Amino acid sequence: MKKPIKPTDGNFHRSIRVLEAVAESGDNPRFAELEKLLGFPKATLNRLLGQLQEEELILFDESTQRYSLGFKLMALARRSWQNMDVRRLAFDQLEWLAQHTNESVQLAMRAETEMVYIDSIECTQSVRMSVRVGDRIPMYCSSTGKAFLANMCQEESAQLIGRMRFAATTQATITSPEALATEINQVRQQGYAIDREEHYVGVCCVASPILNSKGEPIAAFSVAAPSFRAEQETLVQWSELVKTAADIVSSRLPPWG
Repeated sequence: MKKPIKPTDGNFHRSIRVLEAVAESGDNPRFAELEKLLGFPKATLNRLLGQLQEEELILFDESTQRYSLGFKLMALARRSWQNMDVRRLAFDQLEWLAQHTNESVQLAMRAETEMVYIDSIECTQSVRMSVRVGDRIPMYCSSTGKAFLANMCQEESAQLIGRMRFAATTQATITSPEALATEINQVRQQGYAIDREEHYVGVCCVASPILNSKGEPIAAFSVAAPSFRAEQETLVQWSELVKTAADIVSSRLPPWG
């Protein structure tokens, strides 16, 4: 949709509009298409395009008479992504999860055969799950760990499981590679992972992974709650919220590994 030109729009704002139009056109546009889309006077648009070409923010193909985004813009985007860690990219979605579930939520990353909590928000309910940033939990008895394993390539996942040292911390803890492999297959099929009192008695969790452009897990969101508030139907509802949040953060990651 064409945005109205404001009297206060200067060269900077108009240049941004041109960049947006080229980026959102779906096909590298010609001058006439940009003129129609933006509604700028021909002389103004020609001047802006020339300035953007000088700065290598836009490229012009003489053979096709079409414009495309320049390599400098891509380089700037790469630098921006490199300066943003996953905690910053994910924090608003962590807040969103906390608000929509009214439970404690976590963000975790893998460290060898364990998951490390790198951020969390505690709910305000009197009975709640609490973790500290830096706390670790084995992958085989955590929803985040199982979400990771299910989204790794099967060969890498199998190798990782082979290095695990299983130990029961509750009666529900998975204690064998075979049982974990069966659980991971189920996670792949359903699209989310659940921890049913497998590490802490009375605590259930549901998790979904944040994936990079190659489909590899780099982190995972989880919702943790007392088991009396986390019946199966509730966990399934939360799984949709966790997956939505994870997918949003995944879409923010750079288009390279």
